[in-house]
Amino acid sequence: MTRQDLTIDTVRASFPELDALRMIAPDQGNQKVGFYAEHQGNPVALFLVPFDDPDCPYDAEDLVEIAGRLQREVDTLAAIDSPHVPALGPLPLGTRLVGGMECGYFTEEYVDGECLAALLEGGGTIEFAEAVEMALGVARAIREFANLRRVHRDIKPANIIRRSDGTYVLVDPGLVLDLDGPELTKSRALPGSLKYMSPEQVDLDSKRDLDFRSDAYSLAVVLYRALSGRHPYGNSTYGVVEWIRCIKLDPPAQATQVPAELGPFWDLVMRLLGKRPHQRFLSTPDRLIGEILSIRGALK
Repeated sequence: MTRQDLTIDTVRASFPELDALRMIAPDQGNQKVGFYAEHQGNPVALFLVPFDDPDCPYDAEDLVEIAGRLQREVDTLAAIDSPHVPALGPLPLGTRLVGGMECGYFTEEYVDGECLAALLEGGGTIEFAEAVEMALGVARAIREFANLRRVHRDIKPANIIRRSDGTYVLVDPGLVLDLDGPELTKSRALPGSLKYMSPEQVDLDSKRDLDFRSDAYSLAVVLYRALSGRHPYGNSTYGVVEWIRCIKLDPPAQATQVPAELGPFWDLVMRLLGKRPHQRFLSTPDRLIGEILSIRGALK
């Protein structure tokens, strides 16, 4: 059996307490396979991680890391109560045989809405006021992680969802870093989505020195992309070495497609793209939230 055998039928057979199953995330890039389901009439998201997929074999060290990440993700969701972060669901972390494979699993709140990546598809942009609301929602999520002394480390359009009521949610803390916990990543590994990493995140010698300002930098990259239609470093054909070099050394381009009336908000975005954390001039996540609220207030 392989990951491809995690079908609706095999999952339904292993989770009889769940109804209305459908796949929502065939492969999130971090081992998880996601399904929409209903538990006692309430929508939930079920996530599975195969531990013994023959198409993607893991050694003992891999399995320790995967299990540790699942536990940390679940612990993080359980500790946060915010409309900007999914709530933990009714089925706690566990293991079951699914389609003949041993899988780790857990459930969380099903966030019904539109993914920011879909809104930006094909070089699209969002309106200024919408970008401010997105920034505020994600900044509030960043504060929740920071209060736990944790860093999300994977803020990108694919992990930001706009609910039907306009609230923005930061999802998938599968790579969350616990600043007070043990190191889970293999030596010299680079977890996350490279195009949205902060300079300190790509510096493997300083990842234990990350704080909320690294997540704020990633948010700024998302905002730059959402407002201008392009990445601050442009070239999608870069290889890993070129991306790391430009993230650490190159100044972000001054976007020409951004309206001048963005004023203080665009200044904030560019400041958050500072190469060093202290250049972002933020002492706490509350300071970041306060600046965004001030900008939002000026719009009304």
